[in-house]
Amino acid sequence: MVNVGKWVNEAPITVFTSSSDEQQCKLYAANLKAYVEDWQKGTSINYDLPAKQQTIVNAIRMCRIIGMTQLKLSETRVFFAYLYGGEPIGLMLLEIYDHYSKLDDVVTHPGAPGGGPIMIEFALNYIKSKRKAQLIDLWALDEHCKGPYLGMGFKPEGGGLGMRLDPAKSDKWVLVKKKWAYKSTSNAGPLYAARDSD
Repeated sequence: MVNVGKWVNEAPITVFTSSSDEQQCKLYAANLKAYVEDWQKGTSINYDLPAKQQTIVNAIRMCRIIGMTQLKLSETRVFFAYLYGGEPIGLMLLEIYDHYSKLDDVVTHPGAPGGGPIMIEFALNYIKSKRKAQLIDLWALDEHCKGPYLGMGFKPEGGGLGMRLDPAKSDKWVLVKKKWAYKSTSNAGPLYAARDSD
């Protein structure tokens, strides 16, 4: 059993905006890939379920993509690392423009339920803090990946695998104390598990 240590009101997500942080971000991608592969070997998940297999394959694939990408971090090209006990369980690369933001890469550990909405919630509030339009566009990795995004309120946009989240027009999001919250966590205010080292 994992010792949580404490509960916090902000997700333990670290923001990287400097090109000097690129190696650390790539190390997080390599570590998350290794954790997913280890989890895949040690879990009792039913591999007869194609959706579970595809989720694992996609997580490993996204970690490889992030590891090979030239991140070119800046104030408008931001990398987020969702850390638990100092180790990554979610990663995201976001480009911020005045009228929308583009989610380039996002991956969460398949054994960390709720990681995707937590990452998107954090991104929406980060964008809001920069006084930019809170619209997030993305291109889903494949058809399998569209389902979780649809569940978070993304809508098809521009055909194919393109999607957009407009939280102000979604029944999945609500403003709580001037911050965006995914509705499943908004009733009592979100609480996130963190280890003492976070």
